[in-house]
Amino acid sequence: MTSNRCEWFYAAAAIAVVIVGSVLFLFNPAETGVFPRCPFLMLTGYECPGCGSQRAIHALLHGDIIRAWDYNPLLVIAVPYIILGFIAELSFRRSRLMCTVRDRLYSGRAVWIVLTVIIIYWIGRNVL
Repeated sequence: MTSNRCEWFYAAAAIAVVIVGSVLFLFNPAETGVFPRCPFLMLTGYECPGCGSQRAIHALLHGDIIRAWDYNPLLVIAVPYIILGFIAELSFRRSRLMCTVRDRLYSGRAVWIVLTVIIIYWIGRNVL
C-alpha cells in the first residue's frame, strides 16, 4: 500500500473503532437483543474464545475490569497487547524501539504463542 492509501486505511479503521466502541458503550449486549449471538455456542453448546467479548468490551468501556474479566479474561489480557500492536504499527517508521516492538509482536513465534494461548484458553474455559 502506498503511504496515502495507508493513511486512509488507518483513518477508516479509527472511525470504525470509534463507531463500534460508541455503540458498545451506549448499549449493553447483555440486555439488548440487537447484538449477534455466538454461532459456535448455539451449534455446540460450548463457548468459543470470543464468547463474552461484546459484554467484556462494554464493561471495559465503563471502567468495570472485574465484570469484563468475568465475561472474557482472555480479552482483558489481550487489550494491552492489541493496543501496543496498534501503536507500534502506526509509529514503527519513526522509532527504532517501535520497529523492534512491532517485529517481536508480529513475529512467527509470537503468532504461534498467541494461537497456543487461545487454544489452551478455549479448552480450559469449556473443561473447567
